[in-house]
Amino acid sequence: MRKIAGFKSRLRYQTTMKKIIRMIDPPNGWAYGFPKAIPDDIPDLEGALLDWMIEEGYPEKDRNVLKYCRFWHKEVEDKIIEDSK
Repeated sequence: MRKIAGFKSRLRYQTTMKKIIRMIDPPNGWAYGFPKAIPDDIPDLEGALLDWMIEEGYPEKDRNVLKYCRFWHKEVEDKIIEDSK
């Protein structure tokens, strides 16, 4: 935990926590803003993941794209800022 300056002389504390996120990179994904982190509320079901990819800008024409996607897990730091009382 690290002290950081806050507004009106209030002390604030910053805590960092490590979090594992799922990443996806479909073929030619660079043209549509991929690779991207898959949100936690998207299940691993094929239809839900494909619908999310289309919402994110991936073309709808190739419905069998998931078998060609790269998947991996990535560790990131999640910063939480708390006010002192």
